[in-house]
Amino acid sequence: MVPNMWRTPHFVRDYRRHVKTPRGRHDLDTAMSLAVGGRYEAVGQAQLAVLRPFLRDDVFIVDVGCGSGRTAYALRDLPLRYHGTDVVGELIEYAKEKVARPDWRFTVVDGLTIP
Repeated sequence: MVPNMWRTPHFVRDYRRHVKTPRGRHDLDTAMSLAVGGRYEAVGQAQLAVLRPFLRDDVFIVDVGCGSGRTAYALRDLPLRYHGTDVVGELIEYAKEKVARPDWRFTVVDGLTIP
């Protein structure tokens, strides 16, 4: 039987390892920001600015690779439907808590799938 670590795509293994590095060195908010490249709120606001012309109440956003939720956090006060996916469970859990929208879904996936 092939070990499970060989069935998981390398980018998934690498990204999961990448996220663990800042967790051991920083507080949770800083670590979750660094895990997705830093400047959590500034990048989220920039992404909101790009999306704003397309946002209406009937929009359903599917965010593949949502990470720790910086886009979702920027969108959190808008009347949208949202589903974020990521391969790292710690990022998904952080996004759920940070965004605090019980009507939005966040799902851990094993690759580039959209549930």
